[in-house]
Amino acid sequence: MNPTQAAAGAAAGTAIIGGSYLGYKYLSISCTTIANSVNKDSYAAGTIGGDNKDKFVDPLLADNEGWWKGVFEALKQEKSLPNNDLSVEFNAVTEGFQKTSGNSTTHLNKVCDTAIRKT
Repeated sequence: MNPTQAAAGAAAGTAIIGGSYLGYKYLSISCTTIANSVNKDSYAAGTIGGDNKDKFVDPLLADNEGWWKGVFEALKQEKSLPNNDLSVEFNAVTEGFQKTSGNSTTHLNKVCDTAIRKT
């Protein structure tokens, strides 16, 4: 690989991984999956969340609030598109995170919690 190819590859990698501020924010916000959370027993086997604990960010963990708010910012951009492919549930979301217990159809973390509790 010559220096020009190496520079082009590095530039492409930078653009893909974190060339934008939003990309940087996603990479810099830490989160905890259900598998590594104190809430891991809240999701029963046979549910989407229970069978995939290592793949989902814990929607109930207060330490994940920043992550959920960051994802909500991306969701707002998607919602603003005229022909977005979002479900009715995601189009109804108006906030990123709700700390209190109970269901909500307007907070992203609660909408996701409801979804991953399904079988």
